[in-house]
Amino acid sequence: MPRARERELVRAGAQRRGQQATQPRVVLPRRAHASGLLQCLGERLRGHRAPNATVDGVSDWFERYGFALVDERLATGAYPLDAADVARLREELGVTRVLNLCEDAEYEEGERLAVDEAYAHHGILEHRLQLIDYGEVLPGALEQGAREIVPWLDGGEIVYVHCRAGWQRSATVAAAALSVRFGIEPDAALGRIRERKPSAQPLHHQLEGLWRWWRTRQARLEGRG
Repeated sequence: MPRARERELVRAGAQRRGQQATQPRVVLPRRAHASGLLQCLGERLRGHRAPNATVDGVSDWFERYGFALVDERLATGAYPLDAADVARLREELGVTRVLNLCEDAEYEEGERLAVDEAYAHHGILEHRLQLIDYGEVLPGALEQGAREIVPWLDGGEIVYVHCRAGWQRSATVAAAALSVRFGIEPDAALGRIRERKPSAQPLHHQLEGLWRWWRTRQARLEGRG
């Protein structure tokens, strides 16, 4: 991705994060902020790609970051950018449903159209839940994601949850879904995911949000909230 495009995404993300005032923000220690920033910068640097670059027909980005089956019928990973990427999901995993957590601004021109056409060709249904890259994953989004994913899994669908690189947003939402489905705490759910996909590493504030959502949800179910 050209450097100018990277700077544009970073500025846009900062502006959108400033609009996330509907829920109280978690104030992190200075060390946690620094750690998260270093991880973000590292991902940006490693994530540099040229528009529509391919390796053996598969986009360079998808080849680099890939995907993994993290539960029996649940996979997480990077966003597909062309027909070959979608074909891999269908042929290697048998994916039938996709939960896309990316924002429109994260795609280069023409990529969304190519992916939409490939999904239609393979009979894959895509649902969108746009979350800000590096931002908080708010309780409402976690609840919505879990409520969509769990019935799909229970109904026999093979589900692919993706963000941009498949490290943070997708891992957080997938952990919420596994927590609900199996009645396990977020740490246990993330442990399952990391056993099969070690790169699943939500940021500190995303983990805080995941636990805040889980505790509130459990209190409500137990009649305490």
